[in-house]
Amino acid sequence: MPLVSFAWHYCFLVVESWFGIALVILGVWQLVEWLIDKKAPVPIWLRLLAFGALLFFAQASVYKRLSENPPTILHVQAPPPPIVQVTEPSKPAKAKPEQNQSGHDNVQSGSITQGPCSNLQLGGSNNSQGGNCEAPPLKLDWSVAAIPPTDGFSNSQMLSVKPNVDFHPVSFIIVCDQDIKAVNPGGVFFGYQSSGITKESNRVGYVYFDNPSLAAGVALQVVVSSDKQFKILNVVQHAIKLTP
Repeated sequence: MPLVSFAWHYCFLVVESWFGIALVILGVWQLVEWLIDKKAPVPIWLRLLAFGALLFFAQASVYKRLSENPPTILHVQAPPPPIVQVTEPSKPAKAKPEQNQSGHDNVQSGSITQGPCSNLQLGGSNNSQGGNCEAPPLKLDWSVAAIPPTDGFSNSQMLSVKPNVDFHPVSFIIVCDQDIKAVNPGGVFFGYQSSGITKESNRVGYVYFDNPSLAAGVALQVVVSSDKQFKILNVVQHAIKLTP
């Protein structure tokens, strides 16, 4: 678009001057002679001299007008990257074994930990069963493979991210030991999708999309690129705050 705008402005300035108008008339004259196959008795050297002089003065007039009235080209700034607050995940406290004595005839009962969707039966007759069907917490398994550099960068790595449960919306950050330049997830996205470098640190990239969800056990391929050698240190599920 800037090239088209400049060309239009240039042609307008050419035909706006008398030299440009004369140059156009000379061109039309040559075209008419070619169509009717009849030339006026004007020497070729005089034609060339007139064409060169008109072209020189037309160019000089255009350069002068461009310096006084340059074309206006609008530049649209790209939206700022999203703001992502990176926090270190808290380490869970170690569970301490515990055993209590209670009941009749010195029967011992300890703490009970149920697995997903397991049944718990509490003694006596006419007892009932209670289910525990809560989904396990989200865990992201990831691996890195070296690939040839892409998109003009000197170093690229293929990151594979695989959740243990259905992941929706897909939202995670990629922590590296050096500055990175691009983060490009592969796949087809139908909803809102965004990926790139966070505003807080050039060493942290992010991926976000809300449709489709990432099914359990399905790997998402992400190409991470940089102008220098780098290592991916961690991949963490994180809420992404997208700025408008």
